Amino acid sequence: NIMISTKVNFVHLCEYASLSDGKLNVLGVFEGLTSPGFPIIFPQLYVVTNLTFLETSEEEVTQEIQILSPNGDVVSKYPVSFPVMESNKRIGTIGQLNNVSFKEAGQYKLKVFIDGIEVKSEDLQIERQ
Repeated sequence: NIMISTKVNFVHLCEYASLSDGKLNVLGVFEGLTSPGFPIIFPQLYVVTNLTFLETSEEEVTQEIQILSPNGDVVSKYPVSFPVMESNKRIGTIGQLNNVSFKEAGQYKLKVFIDGIEVKSEDLQIERQ
């Protein structure tokens, strides 16, 4: 599978996300978190992405979202596959992550992969209150 050119318009980690009448609803976007103690466990978190593929693909592409701990361990991941029938069209995904555990304070990463290739990485700072 050859990597097709991808632009990541945005990626958000949030409390809840849904689609309603073709509109994206995103609630409680996290840029960082504070907690009085660790681990912090979230029964559900959502990851929303919006991508533009600059070309079409004969095969489905696989997007995987990963949250990585400060030492690089995968805390949570969400894979989804979909066709890319039109070029330069925005494609949005909503991924539900269950029982996400942040075991310690530190610099976490939110990463987006397309067909196994990293296309976006954002910092997620988790701090002790």
